Amino acid sequence: MKVSAFIAKWTDSGAAERANKDHFLLDLCDVLAVERPKPTAGDPEKDVYTFERDAVLLHEGQKTSVGRMDLYKESHFILEAKQGSDEGAAKKGTAKRGTAAWNLAMHDA
Repeated sequence: MKVSAFIAKWTDSGAAERANKDHFLLDLCDVLAVERPKPTAGDPEKDVYTFERDAVLLHEGQKTSVGRMDLYKESHFILEAKQGSDEGAAKKGTAKRGTAAWNLAMHDA
Protein backbone atom coordinates (compact mmCIF):
# COMPACT_ATOMS: atom_id res chain seq x y z
CA MET A 1 0.00 0.00 0.00
CA LYS A 2 1.28 3.45 -0.85
CA VAL A 3 1.34 6.21 1.77
CA SER A 4 -1.16 8.29 -0.20
CA ALA A 5 -3.62 5.37 -0.35
CA PHE A 6 -3.20 4.77 3.38
CA ILE A 7 -3.93 8.42 4.17
CA ALA A 8 -6.93 8.49 1.84
CA LYS A 9 -8.35 5.32 3.36
CA TRP A 10 -8.01 6.41 6.99
CA THR A 11 -8.58 10.19 6.85
CA ASP A 12 -12.32 10.00 7.46
CA SER A 13 -12.27 7.31 10.14
CA GLY A 14 -13.30 8.33 13.61
CA ALA A 15 -14.88 7.25 16.86
CA ALA A 16 -14.63 3.52 16.11
CA GLU A 17 -11.45 2.33 17.82
CA ARG A 18 -12.51 -1.28 18.32
CA ALA A 19 -13.72 -1.62 14.75
CA ASN A 20 -10.74 0.14 13.17
CA LYS A 21 -7.55 -0.34 15.16
CA ASP A 22 -6.45 -3.78 13.96
CA HIS A 23 -7.18 -2.98 10.30
CA PHE A 24 -5.40 0.38 10.66
CA LEU A 25 -2.33 -1.22 12.23
CA LEU A 26 -2.15 -3.98 9.61
CA ASP A 27 -2.29 -1.34 6.88
CA LEU A 28 0.37 0.68 8.71
CA CYS A 29 2.64 -2.38 8.78
CA ASP A 30 2.15 -2.73 5.03
CA VAL A 31 2.96 0.96 4.39
CA LEU A 32 6.10 0.69 6.53
CA ALA A 33 7.00 -2.66 4.92
CA VAL A 34 7.37 -4.37 8.30
CA GLU A 35 6.14 -7.72 9.54
CA ARG A 36 2.49 -7.94 10.58
CA PRO A 37 1.50 -9.18 14.07
CA LYS A 38 0.93 -12.93 14.43
CA PRO A 39 -2.32 -14.60 15.52
CA THR A 40 -2.60 -15.05 19.27
CA ALA A 41 -1.80 -18.57 20.50
CA GLY A 42 -2.85 -18.07 24.14
CA ASP A 43 0.68 -18.91 25.27
CA PRO A 44 2.81 -15.99 26.55
CA GLU A 45 5.94 -17.75 25.29
CA LYS A 46 4.55 -17.73 21.74
CA ASP A 47 2.59 -14.46 21.84
CA VAL A 48 5.58 -12.18 21.31
CA TYR A 49 4.06 -9.98 18.58
CA THR A 50 0.29 -9.95 18.72
CA PHE A 51 -2.90 -7.98 19.19
CA GLU A 52 -4.70 -8.01 22.56
CA ARG A 53 -1.91 -9.41 24.74
CA ASP A 54 -2.88 -9.89 28.40
CA ALA A 55 -1.43 -7.36 30.85
CA VAL A 56 -1.59 -7.51 34.64
CA LEU A 57 -2.64 -4.10 35.95
CA LEU A 58 -1.64 -3.08 39.46
CA HIS A 59 -4.08 -1.01 41.53
CA GLU A 60 -3.95 0.63 44.95
CA GLY A 61 -4.04 -1.78 47.86
CA GLN A 62 -2.09 -4.49 45.99
CA LYS A 63 -5.15 -5.39 43.89
CA THR A 64 -4.62 -6.56 40.33
CA SER A 65 -6.77 -7.06 37.28
CA VAL A 66 -6.11 -8.30 33.76
CA GLY A 67 -6.29 -5.82 30.92
CA ARG A 68 -5.25 -5.97 27.29
CA MET A 69 -2.48 -4.29 25.32
CA ASP A 70 -3.83 -3.38 21.91
CA LEU A 71 -0.58 -4.36 20.19
CA TYR A 72 2.47 -5.90 21.84
CA LYS A 73 5.89 -6.72 20.42
CA GLU A 74 8.25 -8.22 22.99
CA SER A 75 11.37 -6.12 23.67
CA HIS A 76 10.16 -3.48 21.20
CA PHE A 77 6.91 -1.71 22.07
CA ILE A 78 3.42 -1.67 23.54
CA LEU A 79 0.76 0.23 21.61
CA GLU A 80 -2.49 1.44 23.18
CA ALA A 81 -4.92 2.72 20.57
CA LYS A 82 -7.36 5.57 21.16
CA GLN A 83 -9.56 6.98 18.44
CA GLY A 84 -11.04 10.38 18.92
CA SER A 85 -13.23 12.54 16.80
CA ASP A 86 -13.14 16.00 15.36
CA GLU A 87 -15.45 18.91 16.12
CA GLY A 88 -18.96 18.24 14.81
CA ALA A 89 -18.53 14.48 14.46
CA ALA A 90 -21.65 12.38 15.02
CA LYS A 91 -19.77 9.95 17.29
CA LYS A 92 -17.41 11.16 20.01
CA GLY A 93 -14.90 8.33 20.34
CA THR A 94 -12.50 8.58 23.28
CA ALA A 95 -12.77 12.38 23.23
CA LYS A 96 -12.63 15.26 20.81
CA ARG A 97 -9.10 15.74 19.51
CA GLY A 98 -7.30 18.82 20.78
CA THR A 99 -9.29 19.14 24.01
CA ALA A 100 -8.28 18.71 27.65
CA ALA A 101 -10.28 15.44 27.74
CA TRP A 102 -8.28 14.17 24.73
CA ASN A 103 -4.98 15.09 26.38
CA LEU A 104 -6.02 13.28 29.57
CA ALA A 105 -7.08 10.16 27.63
CA MET A 106 -3.71 10.12 25.84
CA HIS A 107 -1.88 10.48 29.15
CA ASP A 108 -3.87 7.69 30.79
CA ALA A 109 -3.36 5.36 27.82
